Amino acid sequence: MRDDKEALVTRASTVRLDQPMEGRWQSHDLLEFNGNKVRYRIMQDAEAKWHIHRGSDEFFVVLSGELEIDVRDGGSEGVVTRYTLQSGDMIAVHPNTEHRARCRGRVTLLVMDAIDHLG
Repeated sequence: MRDDKEALVTRASTVRLDQPMEGRWQSHDLLEFNGNKVRYRIMQDAEAKWHIHRGSDEFFVVLSGELEIDVRDGGSEGVVTRYTLQSGDMIAVHPNTEHRARCRGRVTLLVMDAIDHLG
């Protein structure tokens, strides 16, 4: 049996991170589990570039605001499907899926992926 109970778990909090920010996008690494990073992200009137994660899902949980996730099938001229997420909604974008996140106004969310662990 371990003496150090904290070694049995990893804890994190977003309370101090939800502050006014400069720029349109800010991410804070919170913790890792099973090879996945959990990030607290704040977006303000932002739009990510189209991109693909080859070996990892990317999982989004909206905490506040409204987030749009666009996925594109078929390259730059392909069909775009938009998913609009509200507070409490979540979505998993699977590997090799071209996508982008965007918002009008302020959005806070959790993002989980294993992107930093890919070779």
